[in-house]
Amino acid sequence: MTWSAWLEYDMEGKVISMGCGGPYSAPDGFYQETLQFTDGYMRGFQGSHCRFKLTVEGDILHQLALSQSNNDELWERIKE
Repeated sequence: MTWSAWLEYDMEGKVISMGCGGPYSAPDGFYQETLQFTDGYMRGFQGSHCRFKLTVEGDILHQLALSQSNNDELWERIKE
């Protein structure tokens, strides 16, 4: 089983403000996760299942939510 964790943090203050995670899989261009642990802010999402369609074009990841929300996100890889 593969696990993921999502955190939101302040780099200056080195403080985590939100977080959640759990097991995930990514068969055939779909990303599926179950949120098994959360902070207090994300507690309402604990136990939820999320599914996304993923596509990658160059340095851009397009993540389209297929469950619970209509999130449509673009993420860009930053090269150092």
